[in-house]
This record gives sequence, structure tokens and C-alpha cells, in this order.
Amino acid sequence: MATEEEQDLVYFNGINGETGKPHAPMSCEDMALRILGEPPPPDLDALAARLRDCKGEHYGLKAGLDSRDLAQAGWGVIFSRETDPALRQALSPLLNLRHEQAGPNFRSFSGEQAPHPDESKLDFLARHGVGPGPVDPNKVPYYLLIVASPEQISYSFQCQLDVQHAVGRIYFECLEDYANYARSVVTVETGKVRLPRRLSLFAPDYDPQTARSAKHLVRPLLSELTESRPDWQITSHQGDQADKAQLARLLGGPETPALLFTASHGEFLEFGRPDQYRDMGAIHCQDGNEHSLLDIRRGKLRNYYFAGADLNEDSRLLGMLCFQFGCYTAGTPQYDEFGTYDATFKNAKNEAFDRRPSGPVALAKKPFVASLPMGMLAHPGGGALAVIGHVDRAWTFSFSWPKAGPQTTVFESTLTALLDGYPVGAALEYFNLRYAELATELTRRLDLIDMGKRYDARELVRLWAMHHDARGYVIVGDPAVRLSLSDKGTPDQERVLARAAARPVSPPEKQSKPTPEPEPEYEEFSFSDNLKTTLTQQPEDVVEVRTYTVEGGLEQACQAKAMVPGESAQLRILTRLDGAGNVTNLVDAAEMDPNLMAIHRETLAWTREKSTLDKPGQSGD
Repeated sequence: MATEEEQDLVYFNGINGETGKPHAPMSCEDMALRILGEPPPPDLDALAARLRDCKGEHYGLKAGLDSRDLAQAGWGVIFSRETDPALRQALSPLLNLRHEQAGPNFRSFSGEQAPHPDESKLDFLARHGVGPGPVDPNKVPYYLLIVASPEQISYSFQCQLDVQHAVGRIYFECLEDYANYARSVVTVETGKVRLPRRLSLFAPDYDPQTARSAKHLVRPLLSELTESRPDWQITSHQGDQADKAQLARLLGGPETPALLFTASHGEFLEFGRPDQYRDMGAIHCQDGNEHSLLDIRRGKLRNYYFAGADLNEDSRLLGMLCFQFGCYTAGTPQYDEFGTYDATFKNAKNEAFDRRPSGPVALAKKPFVASLPMGMLAHPGGGALAVIGHVDRAWTFSFSWPKAGPQTTVFESTLTALLDGYPVGAALEYFNLRYAELATELTRRLDLIDMGKRYDARELVRLWAMHHDARGYVIVGDPAVRLSLSDKGTPDQERVLARAAARPVSPPEKQSKPTPEPEPEYEEFSFSDNLKTTLTQQPEDVVEVRTYTVEGGLEQACQAKAMVPGESAQLRILTRLDGAGNVTNLVDAAEMDPNLMAIHRETLAWTREKSTLDKPGQSGD
């Protein structure tokens, strides 16, 4: 039972990389005084409308539409205004699939249609003919994938857009990672991989904060889901069983489930640390020494958390979903939402110093996506479909309300929806509805206080923190992905993608008729210093031979492992051969360099010889 003093303190899940300890709890009274000076939550009218209009099974959609059907719900992609065209090419298999599924409700927002710098969510939607209220996919689709860094399109914009829509984000460092993710999603959603019905829960309990989340969140979830989903194999790894080796077995190892839920500390690293971008938000695991200062000084803390660097090339993640409860597990904003309220802080030398800033506290030089979700989604051997995580601090009493006991319904509802095959964006609507409810209630309380009503500091602080906590859950990945599950008793399928390259294709615009194409597989078969020739096995008995020229040599312009030609690669000749023996030159080669044309003809001859398309007696140039 918590003491009165403990009830007057606010705890959150996060480990400081300098001290190895959780952040110091905050005084409710001190925090309440600062909350009273805050402006009301943004988009309050939209939040209130959400509560009035979105009580049915349609989630954020207007009544009568099914969130599980993209043709009804719609799907859109939001690029930054300065997106490289090669990025769109790398994502083309995914974009083509979504265009086929959503039909006329597919949208691509790029260039002038993309969000303007510092544009609010309301202004962005207004430019596209949308006001507050349920989503009308004929105007802006329900599912929206942001393809941009949080520096280009902010986390704040994403969270506010998520009030009405189901929003996800992907951002990777290289084009190959985008292509890897696109291939993974297409492979799963075209039925090539179906996973056994396995759910795993992971929860260390080595300190008061992790003990709370294990006791009041994970154990109730285990009990409820085991009873309600007898057709699922549900395993729990808590306490000493929740070490780093076990998490490795669950994240790409032999015990990788279809759905993984983790509840632990997220690694926190101070502004300017060289390892901040690499390790912030990493999942902490069980440690019998409770992250002792001696271990930290010896550099051993890294042994107790799992970051993106801990994934290896043999990890088998294809098709899985992951929900990571913990601070910064999805990403880190540039400024600390809670910095104003954290009055004191102790550094590694146990020296207390004042942290009451006159302005925002910078967490990092720029906002960023956590490395673990990025690595999981972009794995070249087949990646996860999506990760749900937090972009700020995560609070333990968000699932344990004073005098009411564990409050896990929103977690249980989201996990149940995922198990039932709902898209991840629709499943997360339970958190969005809770955010809307808490925001409107918090505003009502603050209005009453402004009119002179007395308040309970503990109640106000908890309401405020739950509001901010609910707002901070985001999706890393396409919000329309869902689990692809096998029937009970079906043998496990191998979760490995053939490392074939993806052909870059520009996605169709909304106004054009759908022209979906199944994902082709590339086989790179010929290289020379300034030449790249690729053979493409197309659907419907079609073979394409493409010849590119590049500047600066092949090694510089198009690495052997690249999934798409480099920026300097120029398509010079494209010849298509169909099963009837017809040959079509899709690129005019009339004035082509004779030497280049000769190489292309030799490649065509080799293709005709090796291809099974030709029949006896057929010929073509």
C-alpha cells in the first residue's frame, strides 16, 4: 500500500543513462501550480466533437464505413515538401498495393499539397476541404502514412492529426530501408506469410516503477487475454525471466511472436550524448544489480537494454506487431513536454541542480525516431509491420488510478483489436478516444479552478499527466497494416524474405485510374564500370530488360546491395518481351550509342536463351 508521501509524488518510466536510475519523482503540489498556467489543449473543439460523434464501431470514420476495408476507409501518404523522387520509387510496391486496395480513396500529398512549415493540423485539413468531425474518406483518407522525419513534419502535427485519423510514420536513413519495409508489408499482405497465433508479454520488475507496470498492467492483461482468447498461445516473461537474452529471443529469435507487448523503462540520454540517437528509447531488461552506479561507471549499463543495434542480420521479424510501453520508445521530441515541471535533477555525481527553465527544455538537437522501431521495420531479411510506442515520458499511474485499482481497459481493448485482425491504426483509436475524453475533462477542471473552485493537487496532476500520456502514443509504420494469421494447427512459415531488389515505379495520382502492379522481383545479373543492366521477371509472362548508365562508376552511383538505382542512374533502354514473342522498345533507342546498344542486344539474346517464355519457332529483335 502506498504511503501518503508516495501518493503525493508523480512517477514515470524512464532510466537516465548518466545515473542508471529512474528520474526523480515530482511533487504533485509543485506540478499543479505550473499546470494552472498552461493554455487549454489544442483542437479542443475537435476533441469534444470526437467524443460526441465517435462512439460506434466505425471508430474515427463517419457512420456506416468499415475501418477494416481500405476501399471504404481510404489510405493516403503524406510526404515532406522536399521529398526525393527516389524515395517514392523505393516505396512503390507499397504505394501500388494501397492504391489497388483503396481505389478512388487513395491520396498522395506531396509538393504544395504536403503540410507547409509550421502549418497546424486544422489548417492542413482546411486546405483540403475538411473541418472537425468524423473522417470523410472522399476528402482525406482515414489511414494516413507520414513519410518524413519529425523535423520535417513534427510529432505535434502527427499527434493532432491522429485525433480524427489513423496516422503512422516511417523515416529511415537510406533508400534501401524504405524498399525493405515496402517489400515486407507487400509480402505479408499478399498472403505469402501467415503467422501462428502467439502473443508474448515482457515485463522486468527490478525497481519500483517496473514492479508497478508488471503488477498493475502486465499481469491483469495476461489474465484477461488468456481468458478471452483461448485460441491464442499467450506467454509471459516477467521478473528474472525478462532479461536481455529473453528479449532477443522474442525480437527476431526463435520465440518471436505475432504480437509482442513490452512494459519497461525506456533509455534516456542527455542532450549532446554521442549515443543519444542510437540508444534513446531502448528497452531496459531485468538487472539483479538494479543498474548500480558501479556498473554504469564500468560501462555495463549497455548490457541491460535492447536497442536497434542489438538486432542482427539473422533476426526473423517479418509480419510481427509490437507495442512498447516506456519512455521515448517510438521517438524523442526536440523539447521536453514535462521539463518545466521537473524542478530538480541529480546528475551522476549525485549533485542536485535547478531545472526550472524560463523556456522549453531541449532534449535533443533535433527530434528523431527511435532506432529500435526503425531497425525492426527496415530489416533486410523481413521486418516488423509496425511498432506502437511513446514519443515522450510514459506514466505508471496511467494504468493504475488511485482508489480504483488497475485501469487496463484501454490497453486490453487495443491488444484485443490487434488480435482480432484490425489495422493497427484502428486498434489505437482507444487511446485517441481516451485522449479526447481526458483533454475535455482537464479543460473543464481548469475552467472551474479559474472561477475560484478549490482543487485537489494530486487529482489535477494525475488527470493532466494521463492526458499528456494518452497523446504521446504513436505508430511507427503504416497504420493500415494488420496481423496475417494462420489457422490453428497450421505449421509455422519461414519468416524470411528473399533479398531481391524492388523495381522503382512512380505511384499513381488520385485522379488516375487504378493501375496496381504486384511486386516484381529483380535479379541483378550484369555489371560493368559505367553500366547497370537488370533483368525483371514480370507478372503475366512478361520479361523486361533495362539498361542504365551512371556517372562516376557503378560502385559510387549504385551499390551492389542497393534496392533501387542511384540518383545518377539514367534509364537508357527498356525492352519488354511477352509470352507471345512480341518485343516492344519502351524507350526510344534510335540515337543510342552503338556500343551501348550492342550490349543491350547481347543481354536480350541472353534473356531469350535463358527465358522459358519463348516457344519453338518464335523469334524477335
